[in-house]
Amino acid sequence: LEGEGLVAFRYLDVNPNGSLRDIAGLRNERGNVVGLMPHPEHAIEPGFGPNTPAAMRSGVDGLTFFTSVIKQSVLS
Repeated sequence: LEGEGLVAFRYLDVNPNGSLRDIAGLRNERGNVVGLMPHPEHAIEPGFGPNTPAAMRSGVDGLTFFTSVIKQSVLS
């Protein structure tokens, strides 16, 4: 996967599911399909998100993920 450039995302700092080499997302060869293990849709507004002491359900970083995808799609 790594040698073929199919790793799209990696966990940073914390790897909650123990995936090898901190892989969090993969893409297909064309790059038009991405599979994610994390669920950014669970962290788009305050009060939701990961229920961990570090996050305390305050995370909105999933929203940043979606807005960057939309922005890049518009630019492409």
